[in-house]
Amino acid sequence: MSEATALPRILFVDDEPKVLQGMQRMLYKMRSQWEMAFASSAAKALELFHARRFDVIVSDMRMPEMDGAELLARVKAEWPEVVRIVLSGYSEYEAVMRTVGPAHQYLAKPCDSDRIVATVTRALKLRSYLHSPQLRQVLAGMGPLPSPPRSYTALVQELDCSTASVASVSEIIGRDVGMSAAVLRMVNSPFFGFSSEVNSPLQAVRLLGFDLIRSLVLRVGIFRHFEGNRFLEKRLEEISAESLIHVKAVRQISQLLHLNERSRDQASCAALLSEIGLLVMLDYSPERFDGAIHAASNNGDIVAAERKYFNSSHCEIGAYLLGLWGFSDPVVEAVAFHHAPQKAMDGEPSATTALHIVQVLCRSLRSGLGENEAVPGLDLVYLKKIGVGADIAKFRKICTSAVNGAN
Repeated sequence: MSEATALPRILFVDDEPKVLQGMQRMLYKMRSQWEMAFASSAAKALELFHARRFDVIVSDMRMPEMDGAELLARVKAEWPEVVRIVLSGYSEYEAVMRTVGPAHQYLAKPCDSDRIVATVTRALKLRSYLHSPQLRQVLAGMGPLPSPPRSYTALVQELDCSTASVASVSEIIGRDVGMSAAVLRMVNSPFFGFSSEVNSPLQAVRLLGFDLIRSLVLRVGIFRHFEGNRFLEKRLEEISAESLIHVKAVRQISQLLHLNERSRDQASCAALLSEIGLLVMLDYSPERFDGAIHAASNNGDIVAAERKYFNSSHCEIGAYLLGLWGFSDPVVEAVAFHHAPQKAMDGEPSATTALHIVQVLCRSLRSGLGENEAVPGLDLVYLKKIGVGADIAKFRKICTSAVNGAN
């Protein structure tokens, strides 16, 4: 069988023979779809990695000699394109904090076969979504997203302040795309076992607790101070500022679209994180990023410009990362298709609809769009199909208010 048609390879690691045997039995049904290997130690896992290519590793946390955190760190360093998933019990809280960097996702023990299959299947599906193998490798191996120095410093100072509160800390986090993504990624992981989806930094900080946030920031390093010139720092700050404008407008437009409460929350989360792909591009290659921005300013097509310089778009990159980190399908879909909503069309307004309207209108308004001018990039065919084509004037009013309020 050729490499192109080979089954995806999944490696499962656990030092307890009975657990490993149970996993083999539990996943027997997947033998026609996956090529699976089972290792009884971290050392054996590394030995297998040196012998063949794997697409995904699912590792237990607590193992002698080399635990799951160290194993996943080794895998990340040597094979960054591999999807890394950790399995851990709630009692191993401190140890799991060490996997914040090396692991893409966290699954809590006991974990049934359906959860494992769904998590691995989704990760494998995402691998085919990003067209550039080189960029996919960079994304899979990347560390914390960059945050502007002022945001990072403000958060550290607030955490050291005796009067710091959940509200003050979450407000700082909510102003920064990278910080918001990191906190929401953690709080929505199955390891913490929260029953409902969390879509805002305030909810996340309330649930995780002030002490855990402090630990994540000061001990674990979940956020990273951006080290670049002032011009690039300004770009980074602009991305977060623009995202906050989108969040404000999306909340109002979601209500106008009569989305339910959960969908409104998902739309707000997608708006906050919709530019996460731009952070990756800026961090990966400031020169290419700047070239894409200049090209887009000339022809107005940001997606085409990004494909020219990165062989991908910020939509695809953002959706890939959020999906890899376990964000919900509606959030990932909205980030993926907010420039091409018909690809996600389900016949009725959704988070994708709201984000598409806001992204296109806000960008056009910032570029000086006249009150009666047609809006380039707004998919009127799509909007008419789902029954909201007559509301353009209302959408424009909301976005105008959001843009002007930020000036």
